[in-house]
Amino acid sequence: MPKGLERVLEPVAMVWGRLDRLTTRRYVTKVVRARIGEISGACGPQVDAERILRERLKRRLTEQGTVPITDPVGWLVGRALPRRALCPDGRCDDGRRMDTRADCAACQILVLDGRALRSRAFAKATTALAGARVDRPVFEAELNACWQREAAAAAVRREQAVQERHAREQVWAEQRARHAAQEAARQALACTVCGKPETAGLCGRCRDERRVEELVAEAVDVAVATWGMGGEAYRLDAVHRTERDMRGAVDQAVTDLLAAGGGVFPESEALAARLAAELQLGELQRRAVTWFAYQPSAQSEFE
Repeated sequence: MPKGLERVLEPVAMVWGRLDRLTTRRYVTKVVRARIGEISGACGPQVDAERILRERLKRRLTEQGTVPITDPVGWLVGRALPRRALCPDGRCDDGRRMDTRADCAACQILVLDGRALRSRAFAKATTALAGARVDRPVFEAELNACWQREAAAAAVRREQAVQERHAREQVWAEQRARHAAQEAARQALACTVCGKPETAGLCGRCRDERRVEELVAEAVDVAVATWGMGGEAYRLDAVHRTERDMRGAVDQAVTDLLAAGGGVFPESEALAARLAAELQLGELQRRAVTWFAYQPSAQSEFE
């Protein structure tokens, strides 16, 4: 057995020593690994699952007291290793949180609910007897009736929750089917620019060409915002120079691609143009940031 699992079973080393068959030890080892995984899954990987399981075994062994353990495997698998909790919180064990060692809030709520139910049963029994002394059988009968009503109401709520979940799942299925149909119809559309079929309304080539124009316009905006403060003539010069540089970078990228030979597809040309425009715009943006950084106002703020 790995050393980590040996440390887990240290509190019950005597019980573990009585498991003489190799297959039995392997079975218990498998169960221990499963419990460690259960603790890690409920509390998160940051907790020491082996320590938590070791402390659980110590508590179970203390509860056992002097009562002899006649069936070590059954005691380990059925009583010592499983988590004991009545509440739905997977981090709870014996009414305490395994990760924080604090009292489980969900268990406290269940206790308060039980007390409230007993109080209602006692009040109803007292009212039924017109203030006379309530005998234990009468109280227990009324308490059992209250439990039955609560259980029936809980069953109705569970059934409603199941129906609501099924309704939501049906709506989600319809929405997914509708979305799939819309997506299939969209994918079947021809390109609105060149007419290429089944391109979702815009083929890759036309999309890249449109993107090149958008990048050129964005570069012009950057140039105007950066160097367009010195008058109309200077602004126009910045616009023309920026657009010329962008177009030149795009044309050069396409020329280099065609010079490489090998039968270039039009889609490849459009892609090369878009990538060149993106690189040129990035360089322009870096130049603009550098220009702003060395302005007198920026230098004064820096100093």
